[in-house]
Amino acid sequence: ERLGHVSRTEVTTNNVLLYLDQVTNQTLSFSFIIQQDIPVKNLQPAIVKVYDYYETDEVAFAEYSSPCSSDKQNV
Repeated sequence: ERLGHVSRTEVTTNNVLLYLDQVTNQTLSFSFIIQQDIPVKNLQPAIVKVYDYYETDEVAFAEYSSPCSSDKQNV
């Protein structure tokens, strides 16, 4: 199913790739569920990389934290 500006998605073991038709100054939000297989202490934010598929030099990075990343378990 096609959602908004998303033309394609790819999910691998370590990545979730979203292909957008266009990037504008409009804010887009995405939600998805992931499952942590191995409990990790002091979980760190993940990196989001946004780039133009055809002009890979045009790139931006950001960090995000999972809403579930507060360490409720003693690991």
